[in-house]
Amino acid sequence: TRGLHAIHQSGIVHRDVKPANLFVQGDGRALVGDFGIAVESVESMAARGGIAGTPMFMAAELWRAARVDHRADLYALGATAHMLATNAPPFEVSTLNELKRAHLSEAYVPPHVTDPKRRALFALIERMLQKRPEDRPGSALAVARALDQIAEPLPVLETVGPDRFRIGPLNISLEAGDIAAARADVIVNAANV
Repeated sequence: TRGLHAIHQSGIVHRDVKPANLFVQGDGRALVGDFGIAVESVESMAARGGIAGTPMFMAAELWRAARVDHRADLYALGATAHMLATNAPPFEVSTLNELKRAHLSEAYVPPHVTDPKRRALFALIERMLQKRPEDRPGSALAVARALDQIAEPLPVLETVGPDRFRIGPLNISLEAGDIAAARADVIVNAANV
């Protein structure tokens, strides 16, 4: 979210924040990518030729082809956070018209959770998914600061032996040999390196 804040400070609205446009680095930090439909925040969608974005993550103002600012990205970030936290979209619908209606007028209902940190996360997502931009958090930095209060520390990379590592519950071993004979849950091939 701090990277998104920096983008916004430069006067750019991404307009397509979604899981597929977030890239996780080795240290666990996420980067925002794919600026193919980004615009300066002062432009209206109508002036740029209509609606653009991924429907599942689009704020009401994008659906209306209205003037957008950084808060449209905060809405999309909220929809993305809901998707990543629940493995489901924030609005369960069957058609594009139903999706449009949901983003324009249906209140987001956070899932019932008992864990205090998850409750805080979904309360933040609920604020991000408000229909009126002025009811959303004021900036991606404000979202980052709220997330800092509930974030778990990232697991540490531990060396457990020659070419063997552990990150939390994940065991990693580096091996050279016949890939067809390897026994593992995941194989990363570095043949092109």
